[in-house]
Amino acid sequence: MTCSSQHLRWLSFQVDNGVPIESWFDDTADRQLLKLMPLLARLAAAADVRPPLRKKFQLKDRIKRAGDRVATLHATPGGKRR
Repeated sequence: MTCSSQHLRWLSFQVDNGVPIESWFDDTADRQLLKLMPLLARLAAAADVRPPLRKKFQLKDRIKRAGDRVATLHATPGGKRR
């Protein structure tokens, strides 16, 4: 499953199956999927895509760090960064 930043909520249900990519919406010159071809070829040979995707993108860690930053932002007076 590929996922642009505009559709991250869908990726959150299957984090270990996701491949984050730049948005391609309304971009006729987009080449993001072509850039993924080597990775997709390696994944096609894998018995389970989750371990190599976990290792490459570390999405659970990134999501946790982003959530921690948001929580910190909301916990500060006026919602301002420390």
